[in-house]
Amino acid sequence: MTTKEKQNLSVLIADRLVTVGSPECVALAARLLHCAGNSNLFVGIDMQDAANPTRKFVGRGSLATCLSRFCPFCSAKPSRRNRKIAEYIIRNQPKLPNHFWRFIVLTMPDDCLRHLSYLQQREIFYEAWVLFSQKNQWFDDTFTEGVVKTEETTYKIARAVAGNGYHNHGNLIAYSEKPHHLELKKNWTLCLKAVFKRFGITWVCPTKNGYANVYIKLIVAGKVSKNSKTHISEVDAVRYVCKYICKPSDWLDVPLSDLQELAEKSRFPRQFEIVGKFKKIAQQMEKPKFVPPVPFLINYRQHGSIWMLNTGGYIYDKSISLKMEHCKKCCDCHNSPVVASRTSLSWMSYSEQALNLKNTVPRMSCSCNSPPPPPPPPPPPRRKSWFLRIKNREISVAAYKIELIQQFKDARDYRIKQLRENHPTAKFRLLNGFEFHGVDCLCSACPII
Repeated sequence: MTTKEKQNLSVLIADRLVTVGSPECVALAARLLHCAGNSNLFVGIDMQDAANPTRKFVGRGSLATCLSRFCPFCSAKPSRRNRKIAEYIIRNQPKLPNHFWRFIVLTMPDDCLRHLSYLQQREIFYEAWVLFSQKNQWFDDTFTEGVVKTEETTYKIARAVAGNGYHNHGNLIAYSEKPHHLELKKNWTLCLKAVFKRFGITWVCPTKNGYANVYIKLIVAGKVSKNSKTHISEVDAVRYVCKYICKPSDWLDVPLSDLQELAEKSRFPRQFEIVGKFKKIAQQMEKPKFVPPVPFLINYRQHGSIWMLNTGGYIYDKSISLKMEHCKKCCDCHNSPVVASRTSLSWMSYSEQALNLKNTVPRMSCSCNSPPPPPPPPPPPRRKSWFLRIKNREISVAAYKIELIQQFKDARDYRIKQLRENHPTAKFRLLNGFEFHGVDCLCSACPII
């Protein structure tokens, strides 16, 4: 898909979101249009490869990102990240006798799920996968090394005769001995039936033996025909596993009610997952070197303070003790310094750390004997009005659009500075005609620094 086709697709998706009419959809449509604008897309010439500085290439990309699952430009970025992880696991997995790489597809019957929405079907598939991978002894005995798994959803109007046209399936890369095909079908179907029963859905499967369809292919290093039913190339297997959550063009066909539900959904069920010993291999990937700045207070929780390091998106610690300020919760222990020591944290993103804050960041003890303060009051209920709730504050859509313009401008300026430093001899051009060059460029258009 060319850049122009992606821009046109973004405009069509934004028009559908505006048609829904909710504040979240209108705000999301504005983000899509900013991300697909000519002032945000660039083409770079003579860009340098970080692994091989002598190699030059022509690169394309966007300066600022909207990070929306609907965006044709941003939806491919998680796939590229997951592809690097899967390729690293395949390269660094120790070879074992009678073990081979296999590509597996897990499906579930769709005819009895036509009345459910997109998120409801995703929830059913994810619950069945959790039951299959975590509470199934056959899975543990068969896939002893590990599995790389992702979920994919397709939508076809031809299937939407009696409801919606979703089809959910899971793509797996496994390193194991040859699994028994019938046993794999049987155990996966048992997990699906248990989840269907829990949700009150009648099991209807059109296959001859009543089992859900499961496909297994052997992964080989060379090229393989796409029509092969028994073999698949390593490149194609990684691409299938690390694809998009849904084709961007499919968002033009899904019902408007599902679009609104997706726009208001802040967190999806986990799509990309690494199981077993593959986790240790993935953790060995090189992390960027970073020098943490001075620690500062992020927020207070209950009777103590939670202290973390502000590292620009990462939380860093290597068995160091952090010097804290005095406890500010009461006057009894105001003069006693509170010191915390963390020994088990490692590199992880701030969003991942915040999700498990209670389990990973120890609380600092307070020397006073005063009772803890009462819990904070619950947040006020969401108002049914033309307002958005962003970071615990309500803002109108018009004000949000004004803020969005400044946010994208700041992100573009920072990205331009980053590109000029990382590619000092390259030349960049935006689709609106604006040009900027690397810091080492000596042409007449570039200022001498």
